[in-house]
Amino acid sequence: MLATDTSQREAVYVGLTRGTEDSRIYTVKRSPPASTPTRSSPHRRPPHRARGAQRATRQITTHRSRDHRRRRHRPCARTPQPPLRDLEADPSPLAQRAAAVLVERIAHRAITTPTSLTLDEIGHRSTHPSPEDWGLAATRAALYRERWNIGDEGTLLPTPTAHAPSAQRAAHQSTHDAVIAANAARLVNEPTCVLAAERNALLARLEGSALPDAGILQARLQRAEERLTGATASERAAQTAHEHACSPRARRRDPDGPERTRRSLADAAEAVAR
Repeated sequence: MLATDTSQREAVYVGLTRGTEDSRIYTVKRSPPASTPTRSSPHRRPPHRARGAQRATRQITTHRSRDHRRRRHRPCARTPQPPLRDLEADPSPLAQRAAAVLVERIAHRAITTPTSLTLDEIGHRSTHPSPEDWGLAATRAALYRERWNIGDEGTLLPTPTAHAPSAQRAAHQSTHDAVIAANAARLVNEPTCVLAAERNALLARLEGSALPDAGILQARLQRAEERLTGATASERAAQTAHEHACSPRARRRDPDGPERTRRSLADAAEAVAR
């Protein structure tokens, strides 16, 4: 006996009967047997999970591959590099390592590919009688310009301004001394006529240079006065400490105190004299 039920999904059913009253229908196979689809056969959509898997596969094979290709050819923005002076002031090991690597790179570039300012100031390394002096001057000049962000393309070592920090002025002085030593070593074997011509050129440059204005002189005088005031205060404090250390009670408590304070007083007096 065969039975169909339009309220149930498509399947293969088997009907069993016992007598004339007892009849039961059992499901043998849920999915219908393979058959060629016809126009009248109903369209069955795949389950939700199958649709999700197909969609994910299609996205991976098409859109993501295009997106990866687009990302691969997209230029990445370069992170700005911190200045050398900021890296050296940072006490962290990573910053110190980055500063050391940057110093090595700048020194190597200063020797292998010197700028036109370096060549005009101290000449070429291949013709210099002392390559060590030339390398020291070129390296110090490059590091000085990098540390203090010197962008002047007309002078290798421009003079610091009146309000420049003391560290910059000290670095400029040491770099200038290295450049002078390199020039002196370069001019050892020069003939007298060449030296005379360079001397005349230097004199002409000095005569044409402008004199320092009153503002620069006033700033220098103010800094000297501030240093003198601080040194005098330090001397007075050292004198008071020495007198206290020489008292009998202080001697019993610290026998070495008078000698130590005497040395501090001598250093303070020397600072005031300078």
